[in-house]
Amino acid sequence: MVMRMKGDQALEPGNGRGPESGPRPTAVSHLRLVKGDENKLPRRRSVSGAVPRTRRALPDQIARERDIERLVSRSLKGYKEKVDLFSSFAEGADAGVLRPIPRRKVSRIEPGPPPEIPQPKAEKFEASTWATVLRCFVWLNISFVLLLGILMAKLRGKDTVESRAKRTLAIVRRLGGTAIKIGQQLSMRVDMLPYEYCREFSKLLDNVKPFPTKTAIQIIEQATKKPLDETFLIFDPKPIGSASIACVYQAVLRDGRKVAIKVRRPGIGRVFATDLKAMRWIINALESLSIIRPGYLQNFIKEFEETIMEELDFKMEAYHQSVFMREARKFKIKGKQICSAPEAIYELSNNEVMVEEFVDGMWMWEILAAVENKDPVALQRMRELFIDPKTLAERLMFVQMWSQYVSVIFHADPHPANIIVQENGKIVFVDFGACGSMDRIKKEAAMDQLYYFHRKDVAGFVQAMIAFMEPLPPIDMAQFTKELEIKIGQNLQKLWSKRAEWHEKSTAPNWFALFNLTKQFNIPLNMDTVRALRANMLYDTLALRIYPELDTFRVSKKFLEHFDENSKSAAGVALRKRLSRGLISGSDIRTINDLFNILSRGMRTMRRLVDRPIFSFSYMLEKSVFTVMEIIRLVVLLSFALFTALGGVLVYRKLHGMDLELMATLMQVAKHKAFLAVAGLISLITVRRIMLRLGDMEVE
Repeated sequence: MVMRMKGDQALEPGNGRGPESGPRPTAVSHLRLVKGDENKLPRRRSVSGAVPRTRRALPDQIARERDIERLVSRSLKGYKEKVDLFSSFAEGADAGVLRPIPRRKVSRIEPGPPPEIPQPKAEKFEASTWATVLRCFVWLNISFVLLLGILMAKLRGKDTVESRAKRTLAIVRRLGGTAIKIGQQLSMRVDMLPYEYCREFSKLLDNVKPFPTKTAIQIIEQATKKPLDETFLIFDPKPIGSASIACVYQAVLRDGRKVAIKVRRPGIGRVFATDLKAMRWIINALESLSIIRPGYLQNFIKEFEETIMEELDFKMEAYHQSVFMREARKFKIKGKQICSAPEAIYELSNNEVMVEEFVDGMWMWEILAAVENKDPVALQRMRELFIDPKTLAERLMFVQMWSQYVSVIFHADPHPANIIVQENGKIVFVDFGACGSMDRIKKEAAMDQLYYFHRKDVAGFVQAMIAFMEPLPPIDMAQFTKELEIKIGQNLQKLWSKRAEWHEKSTAPNWFALFNLTKQFNIPLNMDTVRALRANMLYDTLALRIYPELDTFRVSKKFLEHFDENSKSAAGVALRKRLSRGLISGSDIRTINDLFNILSRGMRTMRRLVDRPIFSFSYMLEKSVFTVMEIIRLVVLLSFALFTALGGVLVYRKLHGMDLELMATLMQVAKHKAFLAVAGLISLITVRRIMLRLGDMEVE
């Protein structure tokens, strides 16, 4: 603003005269001069001829003048409307009370319909009944062949757990498809299967013959809604990867970016849905006959179904990938980002197609083979990319701890075929079909394990492990904790002695001890917990295979120091914000009010508990009630079967003109071999159910 202000007076530039030499500008004219006319006014020069710097008005004064102008304009407009309204009333006063009043002016343009908000719909795959029946026969045939092989090995005296695991692996490989996916999932379930099976299943590579490229192009064009040549400058028709779920192609976009394209196999969703339905039928039948514990495999089959459906949804995989990439940008060691993920291109992706950035570098399995086999070509390639095995191993452990203790999401399948290492050892993860997340309680329990590990507190470490697995079913907690402390203590003592072998430095021995006890005490684990534990073992073993001399104790201590330093910095930033915006905020007051409400409700709850009887016999009676109910159920089933058979026999006698002797016929039916066989089977199932329930621990 070029106008000089002196108190309440405005000095006109250019003549140096006071307010008496000209009219006093109004607020409106003053504002006009300030906003738009400064370039039109002559500028006063000093004696030397130089143009002096003019002092601009304060921003607060400009805002005040703008508010005054708006207030005056609004008042004049309201006054004019009232004058016009009363003038119209005066002109029509002779017409009486009933006369028209001027209407509000309404635009002739009508509003359009409300926008449609797309509702997220889960993709569903239908499985026909006949296809499911056929798959049931296939799975039963597999089971029969496997049991027959085990029986033959027993007769030859060569039956071992290792031989069974290898035989099962061969059958799974021959089946392919869903069987391979089931094997890959079972390789994580050390809590359900012997380790030998999990080790063999981890060898499963998802290599399947690719489907026609023409079909892939049609699926891509449906996803992009454009012909192939309008989206890609180059498209390689030969896939660079072919698995049971998808084929992967490489291409170059019109803007020059190189990308990888993941295309889902047509009809694979229906195939998986059919196999899952067949598996559910077989499991339900086995549980109904009490061959396996009722409910033991229901949780596994449900989580497996959710995992498969998640892997089939490429759009959700793109979301997982972007979240991991965003979180990885915040994770830096000495100012350097050490891990990342390819950028997904959403506008070209959908549930069946995923287009993402093409990542260059060395596969982790190449580095692993180079280090273990001393391959000179691969080692030279590592030197060219400045990849140091020791630094890479440390970074893998950093990523392991960060992804589970800090990040909102972690890669649940970090095997060597899903990791690419770029120049200077930057780690890039691909294939986010299997991801996991942990809530705040589990993250704190996992962090507690790390702290107790460095304090060499075995009891605290075991308590943190148990907290990580919660909620737990009714078990003998004292015995479980005692046995776990013995196993974990032995493993930790080896590590603290600094004489441990490379495989003893990882977390794997601790988790194996835990899984053996969970099988012994019949403790089921949820899928996210199993994913986290399996990911820990994969990270550890991979890092130690790359650099066997790695000191895991020192690396984890460095991560704790880094974590504490970041926490201190974050706390400092939060404190500075509080001091600048106010020490107590509205959210703090709401928190205080919530705390008082919780304390008040807690006092009322405690008062009700004190007023109740001291002893509760519900838990003591639960097993006996269950046993009585099962016996009653058995009597009802046997009576129903007996009288149904009696009715059939009586109808048969009536049709053939035979005598209807009720009691004699009833005795004959009750003594018949077929009825006795059915009654015996039902009785065995009932006894089995009662024995399983009596073996459970009661909650005290």
